[in-house]
This record gives sequence, C-alpha cells and structure tokens, in this order.
Amino acid sequence: MVAEGYKETEIGVIPEEWEVVKLKDIGQSIIGLTYSPSDVVDSNHNAHLVLRSSNVQNSNISLKDNVYVNKDIPEKLIVKQGDILICSRNGSKNLIGKNAYISQEYVGHTFGAFMTIYRSKYSHFVYQLLQTNLYQKQIDSNMGATINQITTGNLNSFKFPFPPLKEQEKIADILCSADEKIDAIASQIQKVETLKKGLLQKLLSEGIGHSEFKNSELGKIPESWEVVNIGSILELLTDYHANGSYEKLSENVSLLDKEDYSIMVRTTNFEKNNFKDNLIYIDEFAYNYLKKSKVYEHDIIINKIANAGATYLMPKIDKPVSLAMNLFLLRFKDDILKQYVYFQIKRNEDRLKLLASGTSTKTITKDDVRGFKILLAPLEEQKQIADILSTADEKLEVLRAKKEKYTTLKKGLLQKLLSGEVRV
Repeated sequence: MVAEGYKETEIGVIPEEWEVVKLKDIGQSIIGLTYSPSDVVDSNHNAHLVLRSSNVQNSNISLKDNVYVNKDIPEKLIVKQGDILICSRNGSKNLIGKNAYISQEYVGHTFGAFMTIYRSKYSHFVYQLLQTNLYQKQIDSNMGATINQITTGNLNSFKFPFPPLKEQEKIADILCSADEKIDAIASQIQKVETLKKGLLQKLLSEGIGHSEFKNSELGKIPESWEVVNIGSILELLTDYHANGSYEKLSENVSLLDKEDYSIMVRTTNFEKNNFKDNLIYIDEFAYNYLKKSKVYEHDIIINKIANAGATYLMPKIDKPVSLAMNLFLLRFKDDILKQYVYFQIKRNEDRLKLLASGTSTKTITKDDVRGFKILLAPLEEQKQIADILSTADEKLEVLRAKKEKYTTLKKGLLQKLLSGEVRV
C-alpha cells in the first residue's frame, strides 16, 4: 500500500507532486567530436583540448593524458558551464556512464566521439540523478550487445523522478555541499601525497642532516649508508606454496566466503586498502597448517605474478592473517626496521617491476627479490626516517577514512532525497 502523499510509478514510489521524465524532455544529448590522427597536435594556442574518458576521474575532470586537435570545432561541441560530460563508449564495460560536471574552468574545450554531453537548464539537479543506482540500472539494461556503449537515443530515454523546481534546487544544494566537502578532502589527500612523494625522494636518498656523501652503484649516498642486497638482511622470504605440494594444500586448506578464524589476505585487499569487505577466510586448522606463511603487522608483501613487484606493508588487523597465493612475504632481522625497508622498496618499486620476466605472464622470483639492492641507513636514522614517512601515511589514512565517511553519507542522502523519501 502506498503511503499518503505518494504515488506508484514505473520507476517506483514518488511524491504525488513529482513527475517521471525522460532526459530528452528536459535537455539534449550531444555526441562528441570525430577526428583523425592527422588532426592531433602538441598543445598550442590554436589547438583544442579534447576531453575523453581518461579525463573523467572520480566524477571530476582531470587534465592528464590530454589530447589536442587543430581543426574547426562546431559551436555545439564546445563545452559550456553546467554541461555534464558522460562516457558513452569504452573498451571497459565498467566505465560506461561515468560522468563529470563542467565547471567554469573547463569551459571552451571540446569532447571526443566516445563521449556525450548532456546539456540542460536543470543540469545542476540532473548531475545528481546521474550518481544514483537508478541511472546505473538503466545503463546496464541498455548496454550494447557487442560494443560497450550507450547511444544518445538510450540516454535520452532514461527516466527519473523530477520534483518541482524549488525542491530540485534545495536537493541539489544539499548534495552539492556534500560533493564540495568530499572534493575538499580529496584535495587535502593530494597535497599530503605530493608532500610524501617529495619526502620519499629526499629522505631515502639523502637522509637527515648529512654533509658527507660518497658515490655508490645507486648514486650519491650519505657516507654512513650502505648498498645491500635484500637477501643479506632477510629473516624470512616465503609464499603460500612453501607449506607443501598442491595436493597437500588442496587436502588441508579450504577457502571460505563466510567469516571464520583467519583472513587469507590477497592483492585486492592491498590495492583497495580494504580489509573488511569481500574477504576470503580459512578455518583454524588450515591457518595452523599454513604455518610457513602466517602474516603479521609490518610484514612486507610483494606481488610475484599479477602486477609483479608491487609492494605493500601489512597493516594491523584484529584477526589472524594468512598469505594467499601469488604473493611473497618478507620479514627482516631484528636490527632492521621493517617500515624503513618497505619505504626503500616502495621508492624503487618501478626498478623492482623491471625484473619481472616471462612471455605471457610476467613473474618475479625469490632470487630476484633476494638480489634486489636498496640503501641501508644506520638503525637510528632508519627510525627517524620511518617515523616521518609513517606520520604522512597516518595523515593520509585519517583523510581517506574521512572521505569514505562523507562519501557514504552522500550515498544515503542521494537515495533518500532523490526518491522523495525525505522531503526538503
């Protein structure tokens, strides 16, 4: 039974005074510019920046990986403030539909043929509609059978709830305020990441307060530092298969979707910095059977196959942790600080990745890891450097958690405000 003041529609229950509209009823969709390789030029005052899928990052415009063309651009293909830039075709299905609002600083650019501009006097409100699950459902149901795309015809037919103008404006203002807060935190994160990058470069090559330096195979370094192979300072280098043959592992270890005694930590946990959701578990028997690959806080983890050489530091988790397949676990001698070694490897991660070999699948071996050279400072200086860099990491962790909090809050607001469940 529908509550008083609400009505049932083809897209769900909405307030009585709201309408259901198609995007074509309140604006227009414009497909982007077609250009040839001969039109592409280096940036100059006669060239036009072409906004493409790679320029839409986390619902914002990012002017990286830019392409410029030198040709006449029709007026309707010049972006205006309030346009919504939408990825309408892409090799990756997951990128179809991602979008960004065009603010004043991006006015005057053009956009590529695999992109669509949605232009409307209601775009401030429509942009928020394009962040909803209802939008994603309509993308999924209209996706091309053989090509990952939505056409302007598809987009024009998308249906959404549409409140009276005054309520639209209030809803959009509330949601835009949440966006501004999220963007401000993202800007802080970027500043701290830039600061940390500079600290990594300086502290891990020049140290703290040195006046005397020497030449080494890794460049000029402080007089008291050494160049060492990782193998010379290792206490343990192991992996999942150190625990037995495939047959024995299959007999004794079962991977579980439901929570159990121990987490089996995987690359995806590190890449997403998420050790709470979509986890794989093992029971206590399996955890103890895998005694050679138990993972503890500050252990260093390195991918040996997928994205071989990518390096991570194990955070503190209030649950036993075991190592998944396709990863190496590194643990160091007592007089070597784990965080310092992690930062040294991380700084040189690209050099480590170059060691990966193989035809179809690039792989790093234990010997590659053992022979990898890093700079080793005296223990006290290791501690000082690690403390400075760890402080930056802690600041980033706080900011990322704060951003996640506001992102979750906004998702809740989207659902409640754009369905009319909460009125303003």
